[in-house]
Amino acid sequence: MNTPSLLVIGCGDLGAPVAAQCAALGWRVWGLRRDPRSLPAGVEPVRADVTRPQTLAPLARLAPDFVVAALAPGQSDDEHYRALYVDGLRHCLERLDRSRLRRWLWVSSTSVYHQSGGERVDETSPAEPTGYAGKRLLEAERLLAASGIAHTIVRFGGIYGPGRDRLLRQLRSGQRSPSQPAHYSNRIHREDAVGILQFLLQRAAAGLALEPLYLGVDRAPTPIAEVERWFAGWLGLDYAALTPLAAPARGGNRHCDSTRLQQLGYAFRYPDYRVGLPTLLNPQMG
Repeated sequence: MNTPSLLVIGCGDLGAPVAAQCAALGWRVWGLRRDPRSLPAGVEPVRADVTRPQTLAPLARLAPDFVVAALAPGQSDDEHYRALYVDGLRHCLERLDRSRLRRWLWVSSTSVYHQSGGERVDETSPAEPTGYAGKRLLEAERLLAASGIAHTIVRFGGIYGPGRDRLLRQLRSGQRSPSQPAHYSNRIHREDAVGILQFLLQRAAAGLALEPLYLGVDRAPTPIAEVERWFAGWLGLDYAALTPLAAPARGGNRHCDSTRLQQLGYAFRYPDYRVGLPTLLNPQMG
């Protein structure tokens, strides 16, 4: 079999490590980003912006076997989400040479779910988002599904890890989420988010079956107050002395279930917050 080729669209916090790992395996890898000067070694740069279709002409010359799209909005509003996820995906689909394309991996979010009463949700649960972020992400998912391309979507929970330390900063500032009502939170360590994408990509390259949708959350969806109480204790903070916020800092009270991914064989490096949160201070732990 010929050496696989990979195009990573949005070669940033998640995409760049996937690109680097595949390049280290001997794959031919292209990394698309607006400023490609900091791409990992072995990754060929594609300077382009998915929101500006005139910059995407190079896609017609690539013909990758696989695509990983891990886009990240620079601004949080409906206009930018539509331009990046929906229009950006459409522009790429229109310009990419798909003649050798075997599978497209698309990074999405559990924000596409509307459930907010602590319900358990999985890949079979209905998704009827009310917020602009979930609406645009779901619109993009449906656009990819309608393209006829073999694809796998991963809906990640809240990604955390070194450099993604909102919870650490919140607790150190003296604030915590309200204890009642219970509010489930779902998270995934950045290294596991990258690991999941790499795991799925390697399965696809080996010709193994993949579902079109997986939930990318760890094995311990937990009420956020419980998470904060444990982490405050680990940090040596007096949880009872912290000031409750009016509402949890993040929305989405639901219990996301990644059983499908686990049954496929993915083994989490950070299966729960007790293992993962300490890496916010020491990336070598875990």
